[in-house]
Amino acid sequence: MESMSRKLTWDRVRSAVGMVASAYRVASRFLRRPLSRLGRILFFRPHLHPHPTLFAYLYMDTESDAPALPTPPASSYPPLPTLNTEVLVVGAGPTGLSVALGLAKHGVPFLLVDGAAEGHNASKAVWLQPSALEALERFSSPLADVIVANSVKSPSFPTVDVHGRPIFSLEMRHLADKTKYPYCFLIPQHRVERKIREALGPAHGPHWGKKVIDLREVASDKGVGAKWEAVFESGEVVTAKYIVAADGTRSTIRTLSKMHFNDPITNKPLPGTYGGGPRVDLDQSFVVADVVFEEPIPANTPRDSLQVVLGGGGMLITAPLVPEPGMPNLFRMYLGITGLAPPPPRPDAAFVQEVINRRGPGSHDTTQGPPPKIAKVLDASRYRLVEGLAESYIKQADAGGAFVLLAGDAAHRHGPAGGQGMNVGICDGCELADAIAEHVFLREEKPSAGPFQTYNNNRRSAAKQVIAMVRDMTQAERGEETWVAWAKLKALGLALKVPKVNAMMAYRVSGLGYAKERL
Repeated sequence: MESMSRKLTWDRVRSAVGMVASAYRVASRFLRRPLSRLGRILFFRPHLHPHPTLFAYLYMDTESDAPALPTPPASSYPPLPTLNTEVLVVGAGPTGLSVALGLAKHGVPFLLVDGAAEGHNASKAVWLQPSALEALERFSSPLADVIVANSVKSPSFPTVDVHGRPIFSLEMRHLADKTKYPYCFLIPQHRVERKIREALGPAHGPHWGKKVIDLREVASDKGVGAKWEAVFESGEVVTAKYIVAADGTRSTIRTLSKMHFNDPITNKPLPGTYGGGPRVDLDQSFVVADVVFEEPIPANTPRDSLQVVLGGGGMLITAPLVPEPGMPNLFRMYLGITGLAPPPPRPDAAFVQEVINRRGPGSHDTTQGPPPKIAKVLDASRYRLVEGLAESYIKQADAGGAFVLLAGDAAHRHGPAGGQGMNVGICDGCELADAIAEHVFLREEKPSAGPFQTYNNNRRSAAKQVIAMVRDMTQAERGEETWVAWAKLKALGLALKVPKVNAMMAYRVSGLGYAKERL
């Protein structure tokens, strides 16, 4: 009898192990392309590109509706130090600055210019990922250390409903064996830019107020191949072999080079000259605001991590920032706004507070305190969803030898659900700096475009995945209060309770999967 009991017990154990093994094999097949298949199941979007990731917030790769600030006349800026260089980098945002940082490290001569009056302080990106930090660290370890020291290290990515009930939490700690940066680093874009400018130093820093108005191909002075002449509003003309377009979503360089900007789904040209016009989803806008909260900040608003609140017809994100003098409770906020009535171009404190009170922390359950109260709005802007993908990131001169190279927002754009925006731009910039250096130092009279083709293939593939991810997350962020929306979020929450799934999602969000072997 005892022998039979043992046999039955062993049979049960063996059966259970078999079931687990079978489930693991099924899960392995399912997880082979987790972010594609899981995305289709959870968000019911079968027509998307392969590999759509499901997560990542906090990048405003969109077009602001806020009035543009006046720019002083071109004649009021100092002249450029040289009119002949190897590389002309147009655009001194995170992407252009990263290109400059890499070129300086490689010893390649360049000029960095921007049509703006000076570096911006407007609300935009706030999340720096491990992939971007690793890319910057390779060119300047002290820079990475300074950025980390000026960031809030968020160990997780919690998402709750309007009642404060957890939906899921993406745990960045799963990355501890893959990177020394297993966090979400919360730091405003303008601070990142300032730190990179400081690392570059005055010799390699940007020249402000330099707006390019024309671009033309000219014969090389060596008699082989071509060069580019960039004509500035100031009347200055700079000759360069490589022109880097890091000048944003409505890139002047991309348009002058006649490089098409297409719909990433249909691959058809977008409105405007070569697709440079806006593509707007009128059903959804976003407000980005830097605010100071009153004391005491309720427990429903974390000080040590970002938090996403879904429901009530929209998404709301709070992201704590390192305090500045006189502003101990500094936060960046993202508010998804749906419906026919768009928010004002420059939302005030009353508008932002009303959204918080209606569907923010503490709006439906005051167990952990009332909604946080705004003491001051430092900056707030309205953005609308846009997306696009350049047909190619490279254009070679007709006579050969000279190139226009796209990076960052000039190469791709998407809505604010794409937490890899600033990070993709930085990684674009660092990889492009490598490609340019490799091309410059090729010992050939007329070097092939091989390094740039590799750059184009790597970074365009990454951008496709990010754009697909944003479309999925935009659907989730609508905060619809329907049974279908509830079921999707429940399914997502259950999936993320599986450590392997959570770890794979964190890895995708980190951008580490897009890294290439460096020179």
